[in-house]
Amino acid sequence: MINRRIVQVLSLMGICGVASALAACDVPVSGGTSDIDTSEDLGAESQAIHGHHFDNPLVLQDSTKHRKEYVADTQGWLTWAMALPWSTGPVNDTTGAACGQGQSGPVWYLAGTGGGPVTRDCTIPKNKSLFFPLRNTWSIPPAEFVDEPSELDAFVSFFTDYFPEDRAATCTLSLKLDGHDLLPTFAALDQNLWVQILTPFEIFVNPNDNWAGYAGGQMPAALVDGHYALLRPLSAGDHTLEFSATQCDETGVFFDTSAIYHLHVEGHHDCDHDD
Repeated sequence: MINRRIVQVLSLMGICGVASALAACDVPVSGGTSDIDTSEDLGAESQAIHGHHFDNPLVLQDSTKHRKEYVADTQGWLTWAMALPWSTGPVNDTTGAACGQGQSGPVWYLAGTGGGPVTRDCTIPKNKSLFFPLRNTWSIPPAEFVDEPSELDAFVSFFTDYFPEDRAATCTLSLKLDGHDLLPTFAALDQNLWVQILTPFEIFVNPNDNWAGYAGGQMPAALVDGHYALLRPLSAGDHTLEFSATQCDETGVFFDTSAIYHLHVEGHHDCDHDD
């Protein structure tokens, strides 16, 4: 088992960040790998939940296309979250006023918290897919920590072992839209929402205001994991989105986060989401 104190020390050095359900704008990215088991087919997109027919907008990682979509959005989320000023960005927002920061393109990313609960109001333009992590972990070392091939190899090797431990420590997950569970069990959420990227990718960290308090700028190697959800565009009108996660060890819960969004989706839909 990976020693979590090691990760804590790395965090203090500005290498590793742990947060929950952060947001990203839709920045074009490439690269990365996803190690996802999608052997369980959860059926049609329109599922019967709690005995009622409900048009479930959750995109499952049940195809190569969808897995690649999750990986690209995960990289885009981290790219966006790191570029924005941390203290005034969506993660630290207590009302939803920062919901629109940096948003562009067909995907609208939502923020959760760095720990604890939050309730936010957010207006979403029509025809926007939603993407957000329920809980995630990232690592972004300063360039001098990974500028030798041996250092980069050691960095990737550490998180190749750590990310599965991070996943295993997740003890609860919840994802609801308008009171409906979008997947029926913890096992289904864990299996279908998990993403890990172990191929380092370049990323820009806000140089003046970031989560680690270090110099920032262009960084050569970022890694990230977590449980993420991609939702097709919601119908116009009001919706309530709720997501949460906890992590546990032998002593009990050591991290928890939850977010409730009161969403107002504008206008009418001009086109259907292309699967």
